[in-house]
Amino acid sequence: MKTILFIFLLAITSPSISNAINNVPLSVGTKHVVIKRNLNRHHHYYEPIELPEVIYYEYDSTITVDFGNQPVNDYVVTISTPLIDFDYYATSPFTIIPLAVDGISDYSITIETADGDMFEGTLYASEYTSNATF
Repeated sequence: MKTILFIFLLAITSPSISNAINNVPLSVGTKHVVIKRNLNRHHHYYEPIELPEVIYYEYDSTITVDFGNQPVNDYVVTISTPLIDFDYYATSPFTIIPLAVDGISDYSITIETADGDMFEGTLYASEYTSNATF
């Protein structure tokens, strides 16, 4: 009887545990960059690509671009500051780009796929300090 009760309680709590794991906020030292679709995008005859998830990780000074489980061809990530533009050519739906944020300049991020989809976002300097929690 105890075994049946234990299995029943485990079955009831399993979905809520998995939902809690999936809804964990970003850890300390990470910044989710809000990406929007550029209105001047290429019009497709098929379903357009969904917005990518772009996250800056302070602890290893990288940005990840994650299109998830979508068919994405080659794309270019352009990171711009007032002083320089940097193009990174990616060939997979998930990529990691090194980026040391100085906390002074805003970083404009533009993603353009080979099919003509464009996405834009900004990593704001005002939201970054070396000891900040995001």
